[in-house]
Parts: sequence; structure tokens; C-alpha cells
Amino acid sequence: MADQATIFLSALSIALSAYAAYLSLYIYRRYAQHVSAGWLNITIVVALLALNRAAIFFSDTGIYPGQNGFLKAIGLASFFLAGIAGIFGLWQVKKRFEEHELIEGETMEKIRKFESKPRARRRGSPVR
Repeated sequence: MADQATIFLSALSIALSAYAAYLSLYIYRRYAQHVSAGWLNITIVVALLALNRAAIFFSDTGIYPGQNGFLKAIGLASFFLAGIAGIFGLWQVKKRFEEHELIEGETMEKIRKFESKPRARRRGSPVR
């Protein structure tokens, strides 16, 4: 059985991990939903890590003594899935940044071309 400080810190860690998962989902739904599905994968990673932390906590404290093997399996599976989702999510976000840089470069080129064109005077406009 774990001591009081370990239980408190573990419970705090689980609560903070769950809050981080909530914030990540909130940011995805509010801002990033139209931008990248990669952020959703990062949200899944944060949620899986919170699940992992909870499984390890329950396993270490012995709250469910007959389920230690199952809880450790959940912990390992969540780490494995978090790794896959993290790699996929970061790859998608990287792809979005590259697309953004490409679009930004094309836009800047069009602005330079537009600014370098001589402008024709409009009828009735004052002469400079």
C-alpha cells in the first residue's frame, strides 16, 4: 500500500492529466477543428496518458488487488497507442505547417508582383 503523500501526488497527477486532456479537446473544438486533424490526435495522446496514469495509480496502490495484471495491461496499451497517435498527430501537424508555408510563400510572391506593376491612372484622379 502506498503512503499518503504518494496517493495525494498521484491523484493530483491524474487530475492534472485529465484537465490537460480537457483543455486539449477544448482547444481542438474551439480553434483547431478546421485547421488540423493532427491536433485531435494530440488530444487523444493526452487523454491516453491520463488513462495510463490512472491505471498505474490503481495498480500501485492496490485499490483493486485482483486486477493488477489487467491494470498494467491497460497502462502498457495506452502508452503504445499514445505513441502511435502522437507520431501520426505530429506528422499531420507538420504537414499543415508545410502547407501553410507554401501558401504564405505563394501569397508573398503575388504581393511582390502586384506591388511591382506600374499602376494606370484612373480617370479624374489628381496627377501626382
